[in-house]
Amino acid sequence: MNQKDFLDSPIMTSWPWMKEVDAAITDPIPPVNEHDKRLSVKDLIVENRDKIDKVKSDLVDDPLYDPKKHDDLWILRFVLSHKKKKNMKNATKAAKTTLLFRKEHKLDEWGDIRDAPPGIDIEQTKQFVKYYEEGSFRLALPDSKRGLLLYLRIAGIDGQSLVKNIDESAWLPNLTYFTEFCHQWLDYITRTTGRLTKQLRIVDLDGISIS
Repeated sequence: MNQKDFLDSPIMTSWPWMKEVDAAITDPIPPVNEHDKRLSVKDLIVENRDKIDKVKSDLVDDPLYDPKKHDDLWILRFVLSHKKKKNMKNATKAAKTTLLFRKEHKLDEWGDIRDAPPGIDIEQTKQFVKYYEEGSFRLALPDSKRGLLLYLRIAGIDGQSLVKNIDESAWLPNLTYFTEFCHQWLDYITRTTGRLTKQLRIVDLDGISIS
């Protein structure tokens, strides 16, 4: 498929957070300001076409692979994460591991959770939040056309009480919810702006002594 064929492709995605959107990936919007250096998704896909097709061909026989969900953008993330490798074996392995993880934890059954950020009202995260001082954990979307912003002040988190009072079995569901929430927002913004969008994480070490 050449670039024109791709840009004209009507293929849609079935991810629930995209159900109100007419296109799986839009044309890239203009940069929102002079600091916006995000790359065009469509350009990245064209640039990595052969690698994407190689991973896709290795996924076709996987019973968990669904082309309406696991499209070029979905595969592109694995390609870019393993771009230093000449072959795509590691990218394919990572994609298969992700498919299995999502199946085991029923993530594709969660639906759109973008309106339910991690916090006191969420079953998987509520018991963790009570050990955070006010203002020590902030997850925000300052601009609907940019990425998520996470602020974490380590000194404001009672790590000892977290480890002592929260059962080990609760940690993975907590992290999984947080990760899925962020993924849904970043995927939505990437697809609706046409620009590869990531999360900015700010870790505040003020008040922490390193000996």
